[in-house]
Amino acid sequence: MCEKVRYMLFLLNLFLLCSSLLSFNSHSTLLLNGEWQFLIENEPESYDYSDIFKIKNWYSISIPAITIEEVDIDKTKKIWLKKNFIINEEMAKKNAVLKWQRIYYGADVWINGEKIGGNFLISPYSILIPKGLLKHGENLIVLRVNGWKSVPRSKSGFPLIPTGASIFNWGSKKPYIEDIWIEFYDKIHIQKILTFPDIDSKKVKFKCWFNSENNSTGDVLILIKITPWKDIFTISGNAKKILSVNNLKENPVEIEVPIKNMKLWSLQNPYLYIATIDVWLNNKLCDRKKIRFGMRELKVKDGNFLFNNKLFYFRGSNLVNEWKWSEEFNKNLLTIKDYLIDWAKRMNLNSFRTHTQPPIHRYLDICDEKGMLILAEFPITYNYLKFNFTPEEQEVFEKNCIADSLAWISELANHPSIVMWVATNESPNEQEKWELEKLIPEIKKLDPSRPVMRAGKTTEDIKDIHCYEGFWFGAEGDFYRVINDVAEFKKKDPKKRPIVNSEYIEGFPPKRRLKWTGSTEDNEQAQLTYAQFGMEQTESMRRLKYDGIFPYMYGMWTKRPGKELWKKEFPTPMFASLKSSLSPICVSIDLFNSNFETGQKISTPVYIINDTPFKSSVKLTYYITSSNPKFLGNPSVFNKPIFKKSEKFELAPYSEKIKYFECTLPEKKGEYFLSAVLEEKGKKVISQRIIRTIDKYEIPEKLKRKTLIILGADSFIENYLKEKEINYSTQLKLEIINPDLIVIWDDSKIEEKIKNEIEIIIKKYIKKGGKLLVFAEEQWDWRTLVNFTIDKGQRYLGLKRSSRAFMKDKTHTIFEGIDEEYLKRWNGKNGVIADGILKIEKPEEYQKIETLLWINDEKSPCILKLSYGEGEIIISSCWIKDRLKKNTETFDLSAERLFLNMLNL
Repeated sequence: MCEKVRYMLFLLNLFLLCSSLLSFNSHSTLLLNGEWQFLIENEPESYDYSDIFKIKNWYSISIPAITIEEVDIDKTKKIWLKKNFIINEEMAKKNAVLKWQRIYYGADVWINGEKIGGNFLISPYSILIPKGLLKHGENLIVLRVNGWKSVPRSKSGFPLIPTGASIFNWGSKKPYIEDIWIEFYDKIHIQKILTFPDIDSKKVKFKCWFNSENNSTGDVLILIKITPWKDIFTISGNAKKILSVNNLKENPVEIEVPIKNMKLWSLQNPYLYIATIDVWLNNKLCDRKKIRFGMRELKVKDGNFLFNNKLFYFRGSNLVNEWKWSEEFNKNLLTIKDYLIDWAKRMNLNSFRTHTQPPIHRYLDICDEKGMLILAEFPITYNYLKFNFTPEEQEVFEKNCIADSLAWISELANHPSIVMWVATNESPNEQEKWELEKLIPEIKKLDPSRPVMRAGKTTEDIKDIHCYEGFWFGAEGDFYRVINDVAEFKKKDPKKRPIVNSEYIEGFPPKRRLKWTGSTEDNEQAQLTYAQFGMEQTESMRRLKYDGIFPYMYGMWTKRPGKELWKKEFPTPMFASLKSSLSPICVSIDLFNSNFETGQKISTPVYIINDTPFKSSVKLTYYITSSNPKFLGNPSVFNKPIFKKSEKFELAPYSEKIKYFECTLPEKKGEYFLSAVLEEKGKKVISQRIIRTIDKYEIPEKLKRKTLIILGADSFIENYLKEKEINYSTQLKLEIINPDLIVIWDDSKIEEKIKNEIEIIIKKYIKKGGKLLVFAEEQWDWRTLVNFTIDKGQRYLGLKRSSRAFMKDKTHTIFEGIDEEYLKRWNGKNGVIADGILKIEKPEEYQKIETLLWINDEKSPCILKLSYGEGEIIISSCWIKDRLKKNTETFDLSAERLFLNMLNL
């Protein structure tokens, strides 16, 4: 019962806070939210202001409005909205300014029939209302909101304003309208106030911008009073400043206020202050605003983030326009808190990047009060697209981007939860110069207190990447290649910037499930595979001490209304995986290879990482189990482990220990799970890896009795065959030798003259029932013998390479004794199984073409069988050769078995 009462009180508190935010920000405010009427203007309609009143069929809408369903993206040009509101006699005599938080895609405004201005950007905006226009009693406001079709565009079709994700098919193009209000004042209006905490000197600097009537004269008194948010009767600071009203328009007024008994805003204790700013002219109060802020600082120093002067690591995720989800979700503040704070902290998140849009106030209010950091991104979104602007269009775009960004800063900067601005997302190279030389300097000029990042790019403050290699495309090891390169960059970077990966992983749609599991089916096993990627990739960055790690995206993995939970404590397997790998104190098994010999002794590093400023006592337990612990979603597997070993030790603050796990693997062939479970104060986190044990292959007598001809042989393959006691010849003398199989090991080692001489001989041999085996890992030049290519595809669109392969015909003899699980990530070489797919250029030359093994999808073969006459040709683009080298990191029993099976055709 007590818990229920607490929740009701919290709900009431949040409701009162959010509903009264505008009223406590200004001493005289009229909130225009609530019921409005709207009218859609579709093509070919064209309305003037007077035309709209001839139309009777208006519809009701409630502002804020997440979306207007009646809008047709392809037809709607404008959305007209109107509302009658009443003001009293006192308000009618005052000066007034109209404000809104955000309107997609800008609006023109009429009050009582007179157009007062407008904006075509989506950012916050304010318009001075001519004095005398508002009248005592009923007034009418009309907005003409632009539809997506009315957004100003370049000749190439791209918007000339920042629109976030609207330019993409996954981004909403529907209008979106947030709070609208009118502020009233006498002669002098507090236009905006920005707070700049200085925790070292225990002061906060206020920058205040004012509007004033042109005929105002006299001295202005500015008073600032600071109180704790939850104790408004205790004065924490006072300051005043007197200046001539004529000086208000030149520059912002700066006032420093010392804070007594200063308390820092932190994640653990998000302590808030209220500043009341009064402006007086000739002993008369003109305007008052209340600003809520926190005393905290984020700095970049010597390649690190320092939060409140302590080393800090961002461990977060991405919000992607959650505030544009359903009204049911966004009007329930408890639901937002549960989603944004409670579950996020259970997942060990301390921050969010708001992808393609800055967040709205009610999200930030909750983050301010409950302790969650925000990297607020402006809606300058490219996703590496080239907009192909003319020079004149580029100039307009830049001007609009700067105006939009500065408006967001002016509106949101006092939220202590916002610790970083993200200027742009995934800029193409041609946009880099103006962003670094114009946009970011303007941002820093207005707000020098926060670092500025460009998502997926580099600034003076931060190097950020978006690494989808090894998951969207390529082989698993490609991810580690990229993140290691960035870690090396940091070591040599003269600017000593922190390194961040603000996007990786993303979703697991059917195409990716097919690439990594061999099936499009979305079942638990697929989700566990997905979560294993999240764990391994995240841990790799923990080991490299990445300063910011933001897997993309939070909404896919956590609890939300209408979504069934996987486990009571884990909404999804990915949630469970990231809960461990993002934990401030975590463990990581540094093991990439998966395939081992039965009974093999292994030794692998295990990292124990403490990213906190506190000393910690931990217990580390190693397990080998035959069942998946499911990232502690299935802890019962540890009740009967195959192997178990524990140790206890101390972790110093901000420290890292490297232990070595050593054991002998099971003698029985199969799939196992190596886990390291770290326990600290009763809380457990896990690192787990898949281990596969394979029986050593004994060469069958049948293969030893075969006669092979190896063309393009090198010393390695000859020594290998001798060691295995397999008969072979490197000479093509069919009149003397009747081979069971001709193998082309490396066509680049065969001289062109010899190729021309033996080509016809080989083709006749195959037509009469012979067998040809071709190994072509990188490229194939002997096109007159077998006309095929290795298609590697375009880099960004997706390398046609993979570290997982799947059998098309599991009954074929080349797969004898091979479990398909062993064709997932061969040892070493970034796990690559094939770096490209086989493409037969003249398929009509063959009676039949069959895929035996594929990567990525079933139309992407890496082993093909061609029927030619009475014989057959097997072509393989698999990276087998280095996997045959015993006692090396790349040796793989599964690859060797496949190779020997192919020799035994």
